Amino acid sequence: MNTASPNVDPQWREVMNRGFNGARRGDFAEALQSFDTAVKQWPQYIEGWINLGSSLLQCRQFNAAANVLHEAVQRAPDNPLSHAMLGDAVRMLGKRYLALEYYEKSAALQRTPDILNRMALLRGTMGELDTALALFDEALALAPDFRLARVNRATLYSERREFDRATAEFNALAAGQLPPAERAVVESGLAAISEYHRLDDAVRALRDRGDFSPLEAAVADLPEHAQHIDNAALQTVVTYARRLCEFKLPDVPLPTELPDDWPLIEALHMVPHVHSVDEFLPLRSRQWGDVEPGSERHQSLVMEPSIEAALDCRDDMGDPVRAEVHLRHWHALCTRDIPHFMPGHFKYSQNGSARNPELPRVDPACASSTVQHFIREIYPTAPPGFGRAMLVFLAVTDLHPFADGNGRVAFTWMNRELAWAGQMPALFSEPLGFKGVLGDALRDVRNNGGDLTPMIAAIRAGQEHAHGFCAELARR
Repeated sequence: MNTASPNVDPQWREVMNRGFNGARRGDFAEALQSFDTAVKQWPQYIEGWINLGSSLLQCRQFNAAANVLHEAVQRAPDNPLSHAMLGDAVRMLGKRYLALEYYEKSAALQRTPDILNRMALLRGTMGELDTALALFDEALALAPDFRLARVNRATLYSERREFDRATAEFNALAAGQLPPAERAVVESGLAAISEYHRLDDAVRALRDRGDFSPLEAAVADLPEHAQHIDNAALQTVVTYARRLCEFKLPDVPLPTELPDDWPLIEALHMVPHVHSVDEFLPLRSRQWGDVEPGSERHQSLVMEPSIEAALDCRDDMGDPVRAEVHLRHWHALCTRDIPHFMPGHFKYSQNGSARNPELPRVDPACASSTVQHFIREIYPTAPPGFGRAMLVFLAVTDLHPFADGNGRVAFTWMNRELAWAGQMPALFSEPLGFKGVLGDALRDVRNNGGDLTPMIAAIRAGQEHAHGFCAELARR
């Protein structure tokens, strides 16, 4: 990023040009060395700090980039680019709200199409779709030929389920010249929307009548554009499967039969809505009164039919087509009547991880083929019981085939794998769940090359919590 000012020290300019040339050749060692020299010898020139931060970002050294760009902001608080790039660095560290603060500071200094596009993307990942759309529109009003913003806005239309509008936008973009990365997004978007139209009636039959046949037939006969396997998204899952044999896996047998109302117990731990036997007992009578759709209680209660439906699916989970249909059925049941969900549908636009922004999620256009590949080729390699339970949980949460609700499906499948092997299912209180131990374990496993130790400990803690819950319940 050449931001050099005129009329400055010629030696500084020579060092900076060496950095620019290195970056242009893809020699980031040369770029980093040159820009580092520039900031050490001529710290008064903000361009050196910005370009060093930019090179660190391109090398995915996000902590170092954040430190350098924070220095740039401190030295030149009126420079909009340093705020924007610091926003990029902290966003890649999973700090979305802090990133938004820096983007907004940048926009307050200079409201450019580029910063509006960055703000819109971030707002979209935070679920603020109307705000994101307004920001894309503003960016394109300033720069109508800003192709990246047009691609991103078309993708947002898909996320808003305005599929006709998204299709029109994608087709208009496809007719023009696009860089390879943007063309790939456009082609994926069109293929994903095509899958929505192809599968919608079959998903409705599954969701509304429990009729599996239409969807089974449809996902068994994927069109050519949906047959690609997303190996990039599978990379972490393949690593987990390969490394399973390196770890001693717990074998926590069921001490007794699970309580008759186990599906309700597991369901109420999903959000989680209950954390103890004392909180569960008043709900055991099923005298719930009016339950507001989308409320915490409602989101937990609708998990029960999903868990019940999964109990007898063991023999089907090794069959790629039937397993996919079961996953979709569980999703349809556990998201029924919850606002903003698409029960039974895989996603039709790309989603990301707030905790791990670098983690590749499965391409929407090939979610079915990739999930089926996992079931056919990777799932059977894991030992039944704890190892397979952990693997399916990690696979669903990493691939993220649904737009939302992936965690609910992952928990359901994980616990069935444990119970089918005669092992204790897991229950997670809030401190043990996604907002606590389990969430930290997911981040650590993804960032440490597939060392499964944190995830083993987290699931084991959930089993211990379940064991204690059942023992306490039996004493009541």
